[in-house]
Amino acid sequence: MGLVGVSMTGRWYRPLLAVVAMSMALAGGLSVLFSHTADVAAAGSHVIEVKEDGFNPKLCTVRRDDSVQWKNIGTTTRRVIKPDAGVGSPPLFDSGDILPGELSQSVIITAGGNFNYQDLYNPALTGTIYNSNTGSSSANCSPLPPTPTPTLTPTPGPTRTPTPLATPTPRLPLYCKAQALGATRGNEGCAVAPGVARDDE
Repeated sequence: MGLVGVSMTGRWYRPLLAVVAMSMALAGGLSVLFSHTADVAAAGSHVIEVKEDGFNPKLCTVRRDDSVQWKNIGTTTRRVIKPDAGVGSPPLFDSGDILPGELSQSVIITAGGNFNYQDLYNPALTGTIYNSNTGSSSANCSPLPPTPTPTLTPTPGPTRTPTPLATPTPRLPLYCKAQALGATRGNEGCAVAPGVARDDE
């Protein structure tokens, strides 16, 4: 009688233990899933624009595990690299050619500090990605608006007064004098050529 009671109780506990074990495994799996989901949600993605006059923004602040891409908004091919400190060493990161209008591959920023990069085809174009290496810090990687080109407004100068034109002196026939030329009143007129007397007249 005692043996029969024990065997029946053992059979009843086995399914119960299996259900408890499955419930615990399921709860553990869900906790792992939700913990990873929170990490993925915390990571962000950012786009840095590049064209002939440089990167925008030049300084990009990200959080740990954020991803960054470069978008070529210029008219020529770009190639973003993170040079190695060693002479002749291959770059630590190479985006490959980025054609006009295209996005580069992503780079995930995991290490803290500065990620300094440049354009392979124009090394004068440089930029920096800063990672504070904390998931709680805020990111700031939005392109800056273009600086408006100032419109030149001409400064009004003083109004110029037109110079009056001198009244032209009337032209007189040869040997003529007028008051305008210094002749006294009554002596104006033209000189008459003296007549020469001839014997045949």
